[in-house]
Amino acid sequence: MFLTKKVSPGISLNPDFIDKEYNEKIDDQEYLIVEREEQTYLHKSYEKNVEYAFPKIFNGAEIPKKYEGKTPEEINKIINDKIILGKDIHWTNKSLSYMRKDIQGKRLMKCVFLPTITKIIGDKPIDFIDTTANIGGTSLQYALIPQVRSVKSYDIDSEAIRMLKNNVELYGYEEKFTLLNKRFDYDFVASNMTHSSVISIDPPFEKANNPNNFNLSIENKPIYYVVEKLLTMGVSVVFLEMPSEFRYNSRYAKDNQQYISVYTLPTKNIKIYTVSKHPSTGYFDRYEVVRDYKDKSEYSCKIIRIGTTGLSTQKPYFKKFDN
Repeated sequence: MFLTKKVSPGISLNPDFIDKEYNEKIDDQEYLIVEREEQTYLHKSYEKNVEYAFPKIFNGAEIPKKYEGKTPEEINKIINDKIILGKDIHWTNKSLSYMRKDIQGKRLMKCVFLPTITKIIGDKPIDFIDTTANIGGTSLQYALIPQVRSVKSYDIDSEAIRMLKNNVELYGYEEKFTLLNKRFDYDFVASNMTHSSVISIDPPFEKANNPNNFNLSIENKPIYYVVEKLLTMGVSVVFLEMPSEFRYNSRYAKDNQQYISVYTLPTKNIKIYTVSKHPSTGYFDRYEVVRDYKDKSEYSCKIIRIGTTGLSTQKPYFKKFDN
């Protein structure tokens, strides 16, 4: 049963939530859609992008049959060498066609995605749906996880889907993937949904680059309506990757018994909202993902709770990401 809690009156001033009337006919976040956002990766060499961006196999990752008997280091070298030689096959310089940094992706997986999923569905197999897959950064990051048994990836850009297909085949995860060169489809989700389904929505909020795709809405409905429809269909958790200025409608969340927490990243101008019907997700909790100075591993991370003022409620014994 949903536990009713009183939210602080200060939530109206919260930089991550907005407590206001909502109207499904109006996308009240439309003003956040920007004409163009400079992509810093376009100024780096292709070789550097491959080195830092494409997901790397790690100890504990699912090793595809084609690479059985090889170490993660050997597999990563094979993959990287082939990507370097096939730029037009695996990568495009079109805006928004890029991979999230491997380190950033694994930190998010370690500190946000998997802990949230585990609290909600435990160790059951995960069916992952990527609503805006592009060339595969998030989709492949999930495919590396043995607990993920299927990945369904959408993108309306046929060129991006072509490159995603090549990347999936290069990594050897064809059996896990279903690729859909179409707009995100509720009906497909409904017919393929399981109670361990996890959905990622990373809206292309650069209007100039995606005039025909959804921005911060789907079917002209605000994104929080989209989330609610997915949750009522039975999806376990929805992850929203939103621009830093975005504020989720807390009144809508309360009225529809959504549990929600938000995670900010010091290295990127975005934040991750985790939304579900499960209390363990948190109730308007706010966190920052940081690098823990006590953990010297490459993918070290830590989450700290922050208050409505944006200040940490813990002592500053951590440090920001430095790569």
